[in-house]
Amino acid sequence: MRNPLPFVLLPALFALAACGGADATGPGDVAGTYNLQTINDSTLPRTTSESATHKVEVLASAITLKGDGTYTWVQTTRTTDNGTATTTTDTYSDTFSVKGSSITLGKSSGPVSFVSFTDIRIAGDTLTMTIVSLPVIVILVFKR
Repeated sequence: MRNPLPFVLLPALFALAACGGADATGPGDVAGTYNLQTINDSTLPRTTSESATHKVEVLASAITLKGDGTYTWVQTTRTTDNGTATTTTDTYSDTFSVKGSSITLGKSSGPVSFVSFTDIRIAGDTLTMTIVSLPVIVILVFKR
């Protein structure tokens, strides 16, 4: 069975509940580009699935939260099958809202079946996302 981790990262957008700092009262309070630094404490590139003939690596990922209440999440992965590497960039975008210390991202198209719970916390310039998609728990740390 292949590791579901690469499929967990971007679909996390679809079931996102988030908490920010106590001062977050609107989109402008959290606006900025947050670049992925680590996946489960491992720096990028991060291998998320590997077998004798197949390998998937996350090369880069960034979430941009804009002051107008829209977001874009761009992720670049490299898949190697039988020695042939293909690099792919996926982009998801929609709206997000802030209510008190909670952020909710709108849904984009794509698979959502892997994600059962997601939590985002913003503290200063660090955005930490915890994705629970049993049996896998993924912690992504982004920096603005």
